[in-house]
Amino acid sequence: MLGIVVGLCTISVLVNPFGPALPRVWISLMGSSVIPKVIIEHARLSPLSPEGMMILLLAAGYVYVILGVLPRGLRMAWLLPAVWFLLALSRVRHGPLFAIVTALAIADMLPHHPAYQKLRSTITSFKPLIRRQPAVWPFGCVVFALFTVALCVQSAGWKLPVIGAGRCVATNDIWPVDAVAALKRESTDAERPVRVFNEMRFGGYLAYAAPSSRIYIDDRCELHRDEGLLRYIELQTYPERIAGEAERYGFDYALIRHGSRVCEYLSHNDDWLLMHRNDTAALFKAVSTNRRQSVAIAKPIPQR
Repeated sequence: MLGIVVGLCTISVLVNPFGPALPRVWISLMGSSVIPKVIIEHARLSPLSPEGMMILLLAAGYVYVILGVLPRGLRMAWLLPAVWFLLALSRVRHGPLFAIVTALAIADMLPHHPAYQKLRSTITSFKPLIRRQPAVWPFGCVVFALFTVALCVQSAGWKLPVIGAGRCVATNDIWPVDAVAALKRESTDAERPVRVFNEMRFGGYLAYAAPSSRIYIDDRCELHRDEGLLRYIELQTYPERIAGEAERYGFDYALIRHGSRVCEYLSHNDDWLLMHRNDTAALFKAVSTNRRQSVAIAKPIPQR
């Protein structure tokens, strides 16, 4: 019976619009040695990081609880956190799933733990001293009323504090909001979709804010494969090689993180003209040969 259940669970991953291609992508992502170098969430867990210390602390609590219930028997579901803990060590992105599974397992194990039973008996002995708890339904009504008000405010588009519309927006502190706006202004009269060489973490926002543009890369690593990611790392390390990539793909613009090695290189390259820059991103425009000559002629001659 257990074998049938496991078999059906295994086959269930094929029930999707893409069939076996979808789990094949999962396996390729997990087996890649390049992705952890590019995507932080795919990196190995660092024990000294805040998230690493929280995961290890939760793992210690899990070990304490499961060792306490072992003499009273063991359920297979209680071992699932151990699997997710090993996965979290290999990829930090599994940490939240480990936390969820562990919390559920600990909640299921606690009634069987000696410390919990002792604490419960102690509390029960003082039961006459404990006042009756108030009903829960008034609190539930308040929560439901606040949720309904917030939903109505969002639907109406009212800009109110905390629950109003427009509170969650992209800012220049993280995303290239102004740089992409400048790109859209520059490419308004373009006869074809513009091709942009972009920073990897800017690819998602660029596709969202300027969907007509053709981006170079984003975090959909399964599309670029290890070869594309290695090429991107190479360009970040040796920005002078961007010229060959620009000739291959015909870049019109470059959307780069401010202060990066690529940004410094393009700033001193006559083939690229700076269009916009702030503390987050810089936008460069590729200059053609004829335009580069006209720009050079228009530059004032420095006085000696």
